[in-house]
Amino acid sequence: MNLDAIKQVYLIGIGGIGMSGLARYFKHLGCEVNGYDRTETELTKTLVKEGISITYLDDVNSIDSIFHQPAAATLVIFTPAIPKDSKIKAFLNLRVMYCIKDHKYSVSLVKVGLQLR
Repeated sequence: MNLDAIKQVYLIGIGGIGMSGLARYFKHLGCEVNGYDRTETELTKTLVKEGISITYLDDVNSIDSIFHQPAAATLVIFTPAIPKDSKIKAFLNLRVMYCIKDHKYSVSLVKVGLQLR
């Protein structure tokens, strides 16, 4: 995976400390960053203030339309805590080339990307 090719990132479980850090990282790179979490917290409120769109409904209609079309430039990252029957996860899984299950792996990927720059 070429990190420079990624233009859109969707984080499922964005409210955790690791996932929110990834959201900020990709936003800093200039990516369109959106996410889902089941609970609004001070951390998710801060992310929204930073320009990251977050939904709290596990509903496909709550996903921004840019994530509705299949795209090689889209990365989806989700935590293992997300239920298998998540509608958002199932929907995005079918539309992206890169889908990473564990944010810890994503952090390693980002570190490799940083070393390559």
